[in-house]
Amino acid sequence: MIQFTAEGYDLRELIKRRDISSMEFLQSLIRSQTAIHPVNDHFLIDMLALVDAEGTVLYRASNPAVKGDSLLKDPVVRSCIEKRISITSTELMSIKDIIRENPALSDRALTDIIKTPLSAEISEDVLSEGMVMKAAYPIIDRKSNRLVGVLVGGILINKDNTIVDKIQETVYHGEKYKGQNMGVATIFQGGVRISTNVMTKDNKRAIGTILSKEVYDRNIGI
Repeated sequence: MIQFTAEGYDLRELIKRRDISSMEFLQSLIRSQTAIHPVNDHFLIDMLALVDAEGTVLYRASNPAVKGDSLLKDPVVRSCIEKRISITSTELMSIKDIIRENPALSDRALTDIIKTPLSAEISEDVLSEGMVMKAAYPIIDRKSNRLVGVLVGGILINKDNTIVDKIQETVYHGEKYKGQNMGVATIFQGGVRISTNVMTKDNKRAIGTILSKEVYDRNIGI
């Protein structure tokens, strides 16, 4: 979607002219946080920014008032600028940076850690970072072959169960045993479930729960 947007719209001219008002169409690519799984939701993302060739933010689709700061410290943006190729990566972002990109993500970004007597020992009570699938695409002037900017966007994985539900559906095809799903899928962040179809006793997703100490020590805490 980021590549399609970068190539399908004349962002080169908008960047050259610093035509901020014409960049507002990028807001339509941001999904609503009130419904994570609406129709065609897979075409939308949680954060999107247009930066110039120096990494300076020209426009944030989900937070237009904040601009002029540099994203060069972002490894995805920096690599895209340096190599002039599309870059994709899954990164941990601080909660502060996530909310700067999209203030509406605050509830999803903040994950309370639920501890039990058998869970691994984790000192935090709340995760200080969120996991984001990011992509950056270079915007190059075809006449001069000069990089003029980068379009960078991402999807916050925390509390978004799209991937794990798709895995469960693809692998187990909705099969059940004694009324329970045959298999489950989970995405962990440091041993904490941030996306899962594991259910608690009160039939809620077990977001924020921790691996058992035995499993954690064997697979993560080495």
